[in-house]
Amino acid sequence: MEETLSILALKEVLHQPEFAQSRDSRKPPLHHCKKSDSCSSEASMHYNPECVCTCELAGDSMPLSKPGQITIEKTPGYYITEEAPERIHKLDKNMKLIVVVRDPVVRAISDYVQSVATGRRKENEFERLAVPDPKTGVVDDSYYALMVGRYADHLERWLKFFPLSQFLFISGDEMIKNPVPQLMKLQRFLKIDTIIDERYFVYNSTKGFYCMKKSVEDTTADCLGETKGREHPHISPSVIHKVYRYFKPHNERFYSMIGQNFHWGEEKRR
Repeated sequence: MEETLSILALKEVLHQPEFAQSRDSRKPPLHHCKKSDSCSSEASMHYNPECVCTCELAGDSMPLSKPGQITIEKTPGYYITEEAPERIHKLDKNMKLIVVVRDPVVRAISDYVQSVATGRRKENEFERLAVPDPKTGVVDDSYYALMVGRYADHLERWLKFFPLSQFLFISGDEMIKNPVPQLMKLQRFLKIDTIIDERYFVYNSTKGFYCMKKSVEDTTADCLGETKGREHPHISPSVIHKVYRYFKPHNERFYSMIGQNFHWGEEKRR
């Protein structure tokens, strides 16, 4: 299951009339980016460490908000981009920031599966990428998919520009299993009417997650596309154990910073 499930659910809240969306959801509104030759798609700009972009602040790409509206823009790459906190602070220092996080080990495997699907990685090499030398068992912390999951490192940069009170941290894992409590928390954070509830969701047993209706009366629900919910490969339990052990101090530091405990990997480390 890929972490972008949670992003879709947040996006669906935009169907409420209080919200305005950016004009072009394919283009990051805070930047005009010129992609290098190594970038094959907009998605690779955010997830390919070899992709280099030349960017400049572009607040005028955001839509005009009418009185009483809230404008939301989503780009997963912002959280890990070193320049993003300062640029976004210049755009609006009072902006509310919503961060959807998943178990970093599951997220790394999902990242790897996405890389295989797009041809950037070969099949059956996650174990080699994460733990290059089985004899030493040392995790390669330079592996991009693992770097993304060191949430505390990235949050440190953001807290230099924004107070913790402007952040909402949502569990992407819970969004998959039971999205309603997370969306209720989101609506309270944004101080809007709590309209989105269990009536809007239909469980899709084929995909293994919830799909969302645009209105309670709808008989059909929008589900994520074929690129989402890909099956994860079998990974050696010893490698999984090593990667969870690697992330343990990073996770505990993150929990301490935000005052929340997501209990990632506790059962698997026993």
